[in-house]
Amino acid sequence: MVLPYSMENNLKIIIPEIFLFSSIVIILFFGCFISSSLIRRYPLLNKTINKVLILVLIFSAILIVNNPIVNSYCFNGCVNEDSASHFVKLSVVFSSICCFFISSNYIRNYRINNFEFFIVVALAIFGLNLLAMSHDFLTSYIILELQSFCFYILAAFKRCSAYSTEAGLKYFLLGSFSSTVFVFGITLIYGVFGTVDFSLLHFIIYENSNLFFLDKLGFIFVFIGILFKLSAAPFHVWSPDIYDGSPLISTLFFAVIPKISILLFTFRVFSIVSDKTNFFVSIFLISSIFSVIVGSLVTLKQKRLKKLLAYSSINHVGYLLLGVSLFSIESTSSVFFYILSYTITGLCVWSVVFSLQPGRFLNYRAFNLVDFGVILKTNLLVGCIFGTCLFSLAGVPPLVGFYAKLNIFQSAINAGFILVACFVVLMSVVSTFYYIRLIRYAFFENSTKKWFFFTHINQAHAVVMTVTFLLLWVLFLNPVIIDLISYKIVLSLIF
Repeated sequence: MVLPYSMENNLKIIIPEIFLFSSIVIILFFGCFISSSLIRRYPLLNKTINKVLILVLIFSAILIVNNPIVNSYCFNGCVNEDSASHFVKLSVVFSSICCFFISSNYIRNYRINNFEFFIVVALAIFGLNLLAMSHDFLTSYIILELQSFCFYILAAFKRCSAYSTEAGLKYFLLGSFSSTVFVFGITLIYGVFGTVDFSLLHFIIYENSNLFFLDKLGFIFVFIGILFKLSAAPFHVWSPDIYDGSPLISTLFFAVIPKISILLFTFRVFSIVSDKTNFFVSIFLISSIFSVIVGSLVTLKQKRLKKLLAYSSINHVGYLLLGVSLFSIESTSSVFFYILSYTITGLCVWSVVFSLQPGRFLNYRAFNLVDFGVILKTNLLVGCIFGTCLFSLAGVPPLVGFYAKLNIFQSAINAGFILVACFVVLMSVVSTFYYIRLIRYAFFENSTKKWFFFTHINQAHAVVMTVTFLLLWVLFLNPVIIDLISYKIVLSLIF
């Protein structure tokens, strides 16, 4: 059968996604047949599937880089392949590969023998890549639900743990509510404008003098759904409990991978009403201020590591939303610079966390801050890397985190939000305290625990830790690479 020329171009645009999805299906059938084979004595396939999936992601990255068609719409405008989606998909794929490398020892030590875990993660990656390309509300909703259902399963994957089951149930209930709000907003938008395509909506709104009540209400509900996915205050209540109750390997994927795709989708939606931003700017600005307050103050009393990192993530989302609310070329570039540098720092932090090898007592509780009290005695190099990562998250020079925060604050001041910028800077100083407190536990506290030590780090894990650690310094001294990527992403968006 010969395909029409337009359909052939459509398929060429989504070749990486077709390859990734078809590989997932093949791996799923392979795992189902081989793992249930009596002749092969029911083999465990977790290591094999892990390595095969890493290879599939590498090939997907190669296909994304060599995609023959860029800056084009396909499937009647439902999908938009541009420079923004191009770089975001690469970021998602490479960060996912790093996460698999980091968690390889964890998979062996905790005996994650269910190969379905890797299938669910791969489907989440597939959904995030499609979300970066989506260009209408209906497609975006379906893809968000695909990604969300994968994360619900990952949160509750440890079936023998009541905490994991509770985390999955909470995530499912609250996520279903946010999805309902999101789809209700889409319904209102379609009822008023008669379309869900981003380009047509932007044109219609641009031609109208102002928005009416139902128009604004529809976009408000959509933005509420997006803020929930970003775990931004006041829609953040699910995040700390889900992070703390989920298995550590699931928390890694929650913390590192999804935010950049959701941020790109946020900018695509926000660009629809970019000519009517006076009302909608206040939504993101208020959420930004609340997120910074919650992330800075509530974190001060946290004792568990995963909850501390969850509230720290809320704090960083506040900085990102400040850049989103400004919606200028400078602020948008600073947002993508921030999220790329935050991803690198997060990978380095979690690589240190996954180098922890707990004893039998630690299997029944979460990591506490005092557990880092032996880090210098057991592995000085890992301790120095961990301290450097925390200083980068706090925004201390000469690390890339300082440059990322400086760009956000500078863009806010240039846009005339001087008081807001000053307030966020003060809250950033407050948030530095809990990073310094964690450094105090790691470097200046003597732990009496005898069952806690650092395990041998395999080669792939060590490469991720070393490369991300060096990037924290190199990108501060020469941030041109991330600057160019950020500006190329911005230029492909609609302003």
